[in-house]
Amino acid sequence: MTLQGYAQVGKARLTGNIKDTVTGASIKAVSIALLKAEDNKICGSSISDEAGNFFFNHIEPGKYKIGVSTVGYGNKLFPVNVEVTDTLVQYRTIFLKRESTVIRGIEVTGQKNLIETRIDRFIYHADQDVTNQSGTAADVFRKIPMLVVDPNGNVSMFGSSSIRVLINGKPSSTVAFSISDAMKIIPASEIRSVEIITSPSAKYDAEGTAGVINIITKKKNLEGLNGTANLSLGNLSSSASGSVNYRSGKLGLNGALNASFNRTILYATSERNNYVGNLMTLLQRTDSKSNTRNAGGQFGAEYDLDSSSTISTSVRLNGYLLDYNNSLLTKEIDRNMGIMGDSGRYTNGDWKNKGADWITDYIKHFKNPQQELTASVQYSTGKRNTSYLLNQAAVEKNAVYREDNYNDGNNKELTFQTDYTHPFRKGRSMEVGWKSIFRSMSSDFATQIVDVDNGHYTFDPSRSGNFRYKQDVHAIYSTYSFSIKKVYLFKVGARLEETVISGDFMPEDTSFNNTYLNLIPTISIARKLKKPGSVIKVGYSRRIQRPGLTYLNPYVNQADAKNIRYGNPELQPELTDAFELGYNTFFKKIVFGVTGYFRSTGKIIESVTVINDKGVAFTTYQNISKSSTIGANLYAVYYVMPRWSITGSFNLYHYGIQSAAVYKNNGIVYTGSVVSNLTFGKGFAASFVGLYNSSKVTLQGTTSGWGMVSMGLTKEVLHKKGKIGITSNNPFWAEVKINQRLQGPDFNQYVKSGLDFRSVNLTFSYQFGKIKKTTRPKKQVIQNNDLKEESNQLGNGIK
Repeated sequence: MTLQGYAQVGKARLTGNIKDTVTGASIKAVSIALLKAEDNKICGSSISDEAGNFFFNHIEPGKYKIGVSTVGYGNKLFPVNVEVTDTLVQYRTIFLKRESTVIRGIEVTGQKNLIETRIDRFIYHADQDVTNQSGTAADVFRKIPMLVVDPNGNVSMFGSSSIRVLINGKPSSTVAFSISDAMKIIPASEIRSVEIITSPSAKYDAEGTAGVINIITKKKNLEGLNGTANLSLGNLSSSASGSVNYRSGKLGLNGALNASFNRTILYATSERNNYVGNLMTLLQRTDSKSNTRNAGGQFGAEYDLDSSSTISTSVRLNGYLLDYNNSLLTKEIDRNMGIMGDSGRYTNGDWKNKGADWITDYIKHFKNPQQELTASVQYSTGKRNTSYLLNQAAVEKNAVYREDNYNDGNNKELTFQTDYTHPFRKGRSMEVGWKSIFRSMSSDFATQIVDVDNGHYTFDPSRSGNFRYKQDVHAIYSTYSFSIKKVYLFKVGARLEETVISGDFMPEDTSFNNTYLNLIPTISIARKLKKPGSVIKVGYSRRIQRPGLTYLNPYVNQADAKNIRYGNPELQPELTDAFELGYNTFFKKIVFGVTGYFRSTGKIIESVTVINDKGVAFTTYQNISKSSTIGANLYAVYYVMPRWSITGSFNLYHYGIQSAAVYKNNGIVYTGSVVSNLTFGKGFAASFVGLYNSSKVTLQGTTSGWGMVSMGLTKEVLHKKGKIGITSNNPFWAEVKINQRLQGPDFNQYVKSGLDFRSVNLTFSYQFGKIKKTTRPKKQVIQNNDLKEESNQLGNGIK
């Protein structure tokens, strides 16, 4: 059937293509409007696809204007006539030139789409939401379909928290110890886009069960001196950040600084019934207040060695201080309903994190623009020092017990990587590469018992020691991409990884060594459908998730003598087989996507709690036998009008988990969200975010659902160079409450937790400098994303 076959009598189909004037490359995600010539009234809208194509159906005869609008190219109008006899109007190729000014008198005000889909990833353009001027990365993530961020900053995707967060494609000491902490540190105003990579190719490390999240920051390739400044003041959090970029000829320099303050107020009550021993019921309540201070910076330089090669280097520094005070009241009831104990524990402590990343990249281009050679080296170091002073007393009495505790953790990582891409005829290409990661982790911990009468310190050797752990990962990979009749797109590859680990733990004087080899196959297939912009995708990959220091560290935390936690240095990595089937399309005003997925994981790492005959709970981590997840995620973006979009997403999955021993659990989980962004007259813009996460199952119980609402309003000022705004989280209720049930053969426990979450922030941002863009080569990145880190669950309750 020809294109003309789609037309009706007296109506035509209008098609066109958009390209860059300088590079000749197709420009995708361009907003196109069809306007009546006589009054500029919009009578249709479209979005260019991956190849820069767009179309309008059923066009009446007459005179029109094609309005084209996208970031970096400004707004343009092009005349077009449709005759009565026309059935197909193939408009000439529209060439756009990057520019800094907006042509006056054009009423088309469309902008780059918030959401973009590709064969292996989903991209959220955070810089297109003008309300992302305050808050943190957690606030940005909550606006992204596929992601769920709980009130404590823990991130999950497709029901799994086994993900890895990268910054500009690189691992960072900012997220080395805790993803949830990093979500509170990274300013929302510095995020340009977020890539959700659900089907990573063999080029990526064999990362966790769900995929990779890559945060792209706002580094601009602009000639001259330019920069931004951001300030946010609020009742629970405040932040300030700024960046400066300078480019002249072959040399480019950039720098950024940020600082933030966060306040957290948390309470939890717990009731645990024991089936063994004399202790029948344990009642506890904890109240916690903490203040977090963060400061960081990034400094970089890049230099064009010649017209085809570039070298760049950068240093990222971050510092993090959390000080807290907890009160823990405990009442113990025996089987005769008598009170065995009634005491309080009061803890003052702090966490001190600091880290640094040094990255150097070299990139070489050849005559064929698809041929590329890159080499990278990265060194990262991170330190987490925790300490606390604990006082225990009978209720309303002086202290009867006191201890001083510290735990110093270190993480060092050196990475070498090189990659080469070679194109062949007919759009075929091959990628090959090598990568080596050398990791060194350590933990030194000690406890001293303080005599409450004379203040003397006594070293406790049973709760002191050191842990050393080394992990080297060597990998080679190859991927091959090709198409069949430009309809079927294939990307197949394999990655071979060798892992060498060793460690020792004192004072037990135990050591271990292990070496294992993993073959990681990946395949992605996409089929373009007849409707432009519509595609079906299928993917499979095997993944490996190695435990991080939090899981391995044998340090015993006894801040709560009735709830003791420690790591397990004998943990093995998780292995996952992941399958994905997706469909993406768009209609006149709607972008739609649905993804079905299935994951089967062996040796899954989960926390396990057991109770002894004295009523003390011991929690550690084990390689549970297996788990499986099957579900579907769908999203839709509805462009109500050029300045108003509504994004809705819904995720439904069944999760089952079973240990080789006595534990087994399964259930259905769902999440949903609505995000609305509206830009209206005189520089005003507003956003709304609402989301709900249902209850979910864990190995030994369930955690209740929760919801939240966020709203924001901004106004352009200072000749559109500045913005002021106000944002609010949970304006209608003060707390987010989460309940948790936990059970085992010898106990059951119910925990009720609450976190202050109502907040208001006033924001201000300002941009300065020139707006003349230059085309820069694509930068290579090192991506270490294979370590599983612990999430900070609010529902865990008593600390």
